[in-house]
Amino acid sequence: MQDGVWEVDFETFVKHVHCKKVGLANLECLYGDKRSFERMRESRGIQFAYQGMRVEVAGKKGTITGSYGMNLHVVFDGQWIPSNCHPWYKTKYFDKDGTLIKEYAD
Repeated sequence: MQDGVWEVDFETFVKHVHCKKVGLANLECLYGDKRSFERMRESRGIQFAYQGMRVEVAGKKGTITGSYGMNLHVVFDGQWIPSNCHPWYKTKYFDKDGTLIKEYAD
């Protein structure tokens, strides 16, 4: 680490770092602005969609966390960075029980 004040090699730096787990990661911390999401949802005609809803986009399963412009923000399983997804492109929407409620083929 070199910041102009404290200069030390990484091995020495690591010996002085202490990490503490403060809680489990929660997908809700990635949720975007609810009003923006609701505007996109109404404009795209997907009033049934909600933040936290499970979806499958082009064969990849994930969770809706919000919107980006007129598209969905989806965090795919095993990832923490949302992807920008068109709500009608090869998208399946599932209810809380995992039952398919809507599918767009293209």
